[in-house]
Amino acid sequence: MAVSNITIDKLRDSSDFLNLLFNNILSSVFVVTKDCRIVMVNSAFSNLLKKQEGEVLQGLCGDVIGCQHPIEEGTFCGNTTNCGKCELRNGIQCQKELDKVKLARELYIDGEKTRKYFLVTMKNIDYKGEEVKLIIVDDVTELESKNNELQEKLKRDGLTNLFNHSYLHEKLEAVLGDKSLFSLFMLDIDNFKNINDSYGHQMGDKVLKLLSEKLNMFFENNGIVGRYGGEEFMVILEGITKDAAYELAEEFRKNLSNLSFEPISRVTFSGGIADSRDSDSASSLVNIADELLYKAKRSGKNRIEI
Repeated sequence: MAVSNITIDKLRDSSDFLNLLFNNILSSVFVVTKDCRIVMVNSAFSNLLKKQEGEVLQGLCGDVIGCQHPIEEGTFCGNTTNCGKCELRNGIQCQKELDKVKLARELYIDGEKTRKYFLVTMKNIDYKGEEVKLIIVDDVTELESKNNELQEKLKRDGLTNLFNHSYLHEKLEAVLGDKSLFSLFMLDIDNFKNINDSYGHQMGDKVLKLLSEKLNMFFENNGIVGRYGGEEFMVILEGITKDAAYELAEEFRKNLSNLSFEPISRVTFSGGIADSRDSDSASSLVNIADELLYKAKRSGKNRIEI
């Protein structure tokens, strides 16, 4: 068998071999100077951004790999009002190293605006007395998208696809923390047990889904709609008093009363409305709206109390 003349030492000394290694790294790699100009990229970097090496060399880092802030600002890397907050730019200029920091970047690829998520590792290198940065970028956009989808599913009720109990409480705490005016509308389907007993649970589920669709269509531009539990629903209406919320809720109640839910003649609900002036506690505000809801039940159902 012939013995290769290529030795390990020769390979290590070969700039061609080092270049081969550099361009076969799966992560996108680029090197920048202290003034944020790109002086070297590998093949993975070019493939990621759909730009040839000649298009990006000596370009400013943020102009090439995008800005973490909206790019409609119309200015270039280094000249935006947000450049002082840029973690990547600060790391390059301040000898700071990064270890797998997730950064969102907005950029154009093939002429289309794209939002990408990168895991960035940045190392300081002294090359012949000059300080440069080796930046390794892993594209995690697809993973981030899947994570966002999962997080969105965790906020949703499985049957109705409305926001679920835990998200509603989280949102309620948030709007209370903002100290802004909002109303809380709680509603509960009248005689829902009779629907389940008379027509079966499948029909009960159908009613829940149909009501959810109607609620969402009616209130989607005015508030946050969710299934609080069982046959009870919650609508958070930001920026309006309970009197204004009552007018909206009454319109919805009347509309629903005129709809047919075959084979059920009609479906009605009872409701209660409180607003942020009634309490600064989420649980207390829910209790107030709930008490009003059950007052509506006791007063004959198919009505709303404030």
